[in-house]
Amino acid sequence: MAKTNPSNNAWQRTLALSHSKLADTYRRSNDPVQAWQHLTEGRAIIAWPMWKLPNSVGLKNDLAWFDGQINALK
Repeated sequence: MAKTNPSNNAWQRTLALSHSKLADTYRRSNDPVQAWQHLTEGRAIIAWPMWKLPNSVGLKNDLAWFDGQINALK
């Protein structure tokens, strides 16, 4: 559904959070490469609407969370 309607921010956020859950599963399975891939995909999904909603506190918080998780894998 998120692919059919990329302008629906709620669906995009849900997709990004699904990537974060997959990343957590891979991290727990000692597969940091797959975890990093899912985190960066989720981050890209969250970052995309920032150009439309640059003052969105929720998007900024989500983006910061993804950045923190990505940095933790380094």
